[in-house]
Amino acid sequence: MPRHCRKLATALFFVVFVIVTAVAQITQPSTAQEATNKGAFLLTIFLKHDQSKPHEQINAQLRIRASSRSSRQTESKS
Repeated sequence: MPRHCRKLATALFFVVFVIVTAVAQITQPSTAQEATNKGAFLLTIFLKHDQSKPHEQINAQLRIRASSRSSRQTESKS
């Protein structure tokens, strides 16, 4: 098979695959749970780890914050 025919066949396969996948997603029947959750939405949050500080330094800062919070709470109760 000549090289340009392979490229054309690959491109055609890719286009057909994308179209079939898109049609399959559009025509999926809605589930009962989706019908009861009108107005609900899915929220995805990506968190990024702060790599500028070593793990020990981050833990030390968290311990300091926790101790200052607990001391403030005991002062406010008094």
